[in-house]
Amino acid sequence: MALVVLAVAIAGKFVGAYAGSRISRLGHWEALSMGAGMNARGAMEIILATIGLSVGVLTQNMFSIIVVTAIVTSLMAPPLLRWTLGHVEMGDEEKERLEAEDRQSGSFVGNLKRVLLPTKGGTSAGLTARLLGLLVTAQDVEVTAMFVGSAPKEDKGKGENQSDEVLSRVEDRLDLSKSQVRRVVRDSEGDNQFGEVVLAEAEKGYDLLVLSSTGPPSERGSALFGEGVDDLVRDAPCPVLIVRTAGPGADEDASESADSGDESDPLDLHRILLPVTGADTDRHAAEIAFALAADRDMVVDVVHVVRGGDRRARLSDDEAIQEAQEVGEDLVGKIAELGHTLGATVHTEVVVADHDEESIVDRAESNVDLIVMARSQAQVSQRASFGHRVDYVVRHAPCPVVVVSNP
Repeated sequence: MALVVLAVAIAGKFVGAYAGSRISRLGHWEALSMGAGMNARGAMEIILATIGLSVGVLTQNMFSIIVVTAIVTSLMAPPLLRWTLGHVEMGDEEKERLEAEDRQSGSFVGNLKRVLLPTKGGTSAGLTARLLGLLVTAQDVEVTAMFVGSAPKEDKGKGENQSDEVLSRVEDRLDLSKSQVRRVVRDSEGDNQFGEVVLAEAEKGYDLLVLSSTGPPSERGSALFGEGVDDLVRDAPCPVLIVRTAGPGADEDASESADSGDESDPLDLHRILLPVTGADTDRHAAEIAFALAADRDMVVDVVHVVRGGDRRARLSDDEAIQEAQEVGEDLVGKIAELGHTLGATVHTEVVVADHDEESIVDRAESNVDLIVMARSQAQVSQRASFGHRVDYVVRHAPCPVVVVSNP
């Protein structure tokens, strides 16, 4: 009797699940997997059998048969599922879903959840906010727009009006939904306390700190983005994105209009230059450039510069350069593949030059609207160092430069 009930129970579940799955256009092995999963009976059957026994609907023998059926079918499920699922071929849609999940898990931009954007209301705040808005517009990210300043002691209301005005302009430039932007106002006295306030807030679990600079001093050896920004980069507990918004000698009228409420877009991007060296941090810079360009009328130029030496190079040097070019082609090809996956239009080029940093600046002179670079933070004495290459480009580039620094 027990074997008959068990056989009917298994056949009924398998036949019903298999037929329904095939009607739903699932494959043979997928339908068998559905039957194997549905066949398992566990706690619910035992509970119902216990109730039936207690009210006299079931006999002791029928109760025992139902319990045995529940136990046997539950034990059958794992090996049957392993066998049937092993024959299921993964469809294109499932492959794309798994690949997207894999990219997301290792993505720098894709894993951003909380971003801190501090401002004192300077001329570069609007440009930086606009750039950040473009970067995270397709992400589920909360941006904390934090005004850091001090109100005159004799007029506290004036300070509140200033912070509201600045944060309203920042929100307008971010162009995100209201639910994505959080306003914070912090008091400070002077630039030194500004840095302390920003660091204190950054310690609260942010994934990215976004800072802006209107351009470095022209003197070589001075702080790259200014003492305040460089100190924040050195001490920040999270990755930092620095936006240098104006090149050497650049007219800052556009920056001024950004903060004065001018409706024109101060960051009209069409071409982004992405210099790569093969370092691990290239991926972070690449993700930022591709996130800005994805599904927009923008082109990302991925460029790798091979040092060419002088004109009296020997044949062996030429062979080494050719080999380096082949390595560079493979490098920019892999970066471009990432860009295509993220929906960006990408051009690649490997160039030979005596000085890579000068070559990058020269290329930026030709219709480049933004340069994106990445550098792991290295501390030299008490100053954050980005390396000669980044230092030179930031000081001499004619267009805005974005630099990503990891702690």
